[in-house]
Amino acid sequence: MLFRSLLLRCGARRRAFVFRVAARPYAVARLTCCAEIAVCMLATGLFWTFIGHLSTLALPFRLTVTALFAGLAFFTAVQLVGLFSSLASGAHPTPRLNVVPNSSPELRCVIAAPALLLSRDQIDKLVRNLERHFLAGNSSLCAALTDFRDSDIPGVSSTEAGLLTYISDRLRALNEKYSDVSCEPFILLHRDRVWCEEQGVWMGWERKRGKVVALMQLMSGGKSTFSVHEGAVAGLRLAPYLMILDEDSELTHGCLARLMGCLAHPSNAAASVAGREQRRYALAQPLNAVSAETAANWRFQELFLPPIANAQRVDIQAPAHPTQYGVFGEAIFTGKGLVHVPTMSARLEAALPENRILSHDILEGGLAKTMYVHDTFLLESAPSSYALLTKRQHRWMRGDWQNLWWLASELYQRRSSIPGRIGFLACWYVCKNALNSIGDISLCVLLVTATLLPAAAAFKLIATVYLALTFPSYVSLEIGRASCRERV
Repeated sequence: MLFRSLLLRCGARRRAFVFRVAARPYAVARLTCCAEIAVCMLATGLFWTFIGHLSTLALPFRLTVTALFAGLAFFTAVQLVGLFSSLASGAHPTPRLNVVPNSSPELRCVIAAPALLLSRDQIDKLVRNLERHFLAGNSSLCAALTDFRDSDIPGVSSTEAGLLTYISDRLRALNEKYSDVSCEPFILLHRDRVWCEEQGVWMGWERKRGKVVALMQLMSGGKSTFSVHEGAVAGLRLAPYLMILDEDSELTHGCLARLMGCLAHPSNAAASVAGREQRRYALAQPLNAVSAETAANWRFQELFLPPIANAQRVDIQAPAHPTQYGVFGEAIFTGKGLVHVPTMSARLEAALPENRILSHDILEGGLAKTMYVHDTFLLESAPSSYALLTKRQHRWMRGDWQNLWWLASELYQRRSSIPGRIGFLACWYVCKNALNSIGDISLCVLLVTATLLPAAAAFKLIATVYLALTFPSYVSLEIGRASCRERV
């Protein structure tokens, strides 16, 4: 009953709160950061008080268990604070224009899908997705940015040469098929391997990031670094917008038009800096949801994917849940979204070091400034097995800790102004993602530790861990019940 009365009051006061804080988004971001740390410290202090009653445990053992619980408490604190900040801020309609992509030279857009050439089945799926984007009217130019996987030798094997020939033939056939509609709308840009001293292998320069950077350089009028060109490459220089997708991503109806309308709105007014057109936001980030095709494996997703992703999977037509990005005034880039190429190129020029950043999306989003469009969906596939999920999480975890170490070294040695240009929100999310990765490790170690304790102490420890894990879900359930009661 206490939860319901508090949450019902939030509904009446939420609008006034939003108007008070909307003018100072970075102050709200700092307040949210402090709230997450405070909740984590409070939960850790309560756990220390609880475990202090277990006098049979040695002090070093209690300190170790409390430190492990702090990692789990931070994970819970992030969920709780994010839940209440979303409730307070509500959904912020993003200002946008009603535009039609490619209806004028200022609204030309290229859809690009970076991919590795692995097999003919994978190439067929990539080509089908590009054709689907073209038929949906999202873009008059669809580009496949390809290279081969890492190798110990610089040359190309006969199998790899066959794959390159196969995708060239497939895209050439599509250009002939739609020759009466558009002049070679399907483009292939392939690049050769280069030697990477840090990795000790021959690979595509900077992998996915390198392909996107090379494409933006080509669109900005620079020299092409691709070795193979297929299609109307000259048309790339006429497009100011670039839609970056994964090879399995799906654009929902009207997604590109809504994203482009947000970036083209007068509130994101253009300005000329050093002869280049720049804007307040260079990126528009849609909401990532699980595709209906992937949703067939529903039992695995219910067990292992986050609750928000499950909600989007169940009803992908439902409006997005209110998020705290609206009140922050900035979002986190996830690697898929709409890019205003002139602004992006100017802000990322010589900003990040080569071959030192594994997870670059969050840093690039902070440098370029990312707009969050909460009512637009981008569908993507989710891992179909636990092995694939853990492999993806391991890659993200490595990138988060690498970003944290790099930012800390830049701040300590004062070698550049990059951390200041990235902004507080992106830097805090780098720290938060790294600390969140400790939660799963802490949970496993705490459960193993409980098996070494007496029965009564083990039961109390497991009950405390269970409460920390389920409390945010209980609060979310109460919020939903209170909202339903308020609407009735």
